[in-house]
Amino acid sequence: MGLRTLLHSATLGALVLLYGVTAWLALHPHVSRLYQDHFIRHATVDWRIQRTAASIADGIDFAGGAYPREVDYVLGLGGTEADGRWSDARRWPLVSVLLREPISGEQCLDLRFSALPPQIGQPVMVQVGDARATVVPRDGGMRAYHLSLAVKEPASSIDLVPTRPSRPLEWAWSGDARRQAIMLRWLRLRSGSCPPT
Repeated sequence: MGLRTLLHSATLGALVLLYGVTAWLALHPHVSRLYQDHFIRHATVDWRIQRTAASIADGIDFAGGAYPREVDYVLGLGGTEADGRWSDARRWPLVSVLLREPISGEQCLDLRFSALPPQIGQPVMVQVGDARATVVPRDGGMRAYHLSLAVKEPASSIDLVPTRPSRPLEWAWSGDARRQAIMLRWLRLRSGSCPPT
């Protein structure tokens, strides 16, 4: 075996090793969950997150750009608009508010959202850990919902699952390709049962 053949074989072996390591790193990235959800899965538009000193018991105004200290980030919502943030099933099949620390026990969840025509009269499932509830928007107006939830197992997210996401271009004169269902304006989570209304 000549010197030239040996050099070619060594170079080829080094390139195979380099490409193998590169492929493995590409398939197994060591990045944060937020990085994966934003840049790889495109499940969130959140990246430069602003937090306030407020608590989630004070509420989240989705028309603003800041989260309370207990919220990590949100999956399945579009960007901030004047009335809140639209759910977008193209990004993620549900709206998920990810918490920095798990919660459990009796919880009162206050929501305020509006619904697009296909979602009106159809259930929006709400889940916090093993606790579940359903709300049904009766019209397209911005409505408040108050849910008492008994969370037995620690939960790290508040999930809203609209059952009829659709593209506005399917039912209205619009070129919007997002798969929308609800416009989320407000969310508040407090310990204890909801007060009677």
